[in-house]
Amino acid sequence: MSNFDIVNLALVTTVLLSLGYTAFWARNVQKALAVGVYRRQALGIVLISVTLALYQIANTAEAYFVFHNGLEANGEGGFGLFFIFLVAVFYWVDASVLAARRSNSLLKDYMHWSKVRIILWVGTLPAAIIVVAVSVVSLFVSGGNSGIAPTWAGIFLFPGIFIPLFSCAIVIPIIALKTPDKILRAHLKWFGLFGIIYLAFNFLTANLSDITMALFLTYLGDIVCAYCLYRSALSLTPLKIPVATAKNSQSKNKMQ
Repeated sequence: MSNFDIVNLALVTTVLLSLGYTAFWARNVQKALAVGVYRRQALGIVLISVTLALYQIANTAEAYFVFHNGLEANGEGGFGLFFIFLVAVFYWVDASVLAARRSNSLLKDYMHWSKVRIILWVGTLPAAIIVVAVSVVSLFVSGGNSGIAPTWAGIFLFPGIFIPLFSCAIVIPIIALKTPDKILRAHLKWFGLFGIIYLAFNFLTANLSDITMALFLTYLGDIVCAYCLYRSALSLTPLKIPVATAKNSQSKNKMQ
């Protein structure tokens, strides 16, 4: 193995351990919570962490292939996983807006979300379905020659990209400012920090021609993102109670 392979393997292992740890604790938080919408938020963190880890594995495998064969990266490695990641992000957004409504004493329907969410889901899901289907067909039927969706699918792909991203950028800040729930606000704050860091590092690496530096910055960004997701999940536990204590307390209440 070359020095590049050793460093690459060490860094990607650190990223996967960080995201795995985040998913593990987010799952524990989900099981400790009693309210359904808050449990969905924690599940959203689990899904985002897992899909981000899988996306990183695909990109790392492609980078390895590119480095050792002198080819140009085309992004096909994790194209389908990226859209699944976006679905996970929108799932979290949906759960967060519903959680904000529940925390409001008047059950205020922010931005008429109960009606708008159906339209947004219809716009988000087809993109992931099409891209994953094309990737699977490419892998098992076409020999992996083309993992990119055909041109006609663009009408479905654009909503699949922009709906989750714009929902995070526009809806979540509004909810964070309006919700009276301090726990929910802290959760949204940490997730917002995750979003900013993720986009910043992706924008930075997209303009780098040095694949080694691009991978290093990608790994560094993913580790910081994993920490933000971890803090976002833990912030859902009421009054900063440790997850184990919260689970024990919930079990005692059920026994009584």
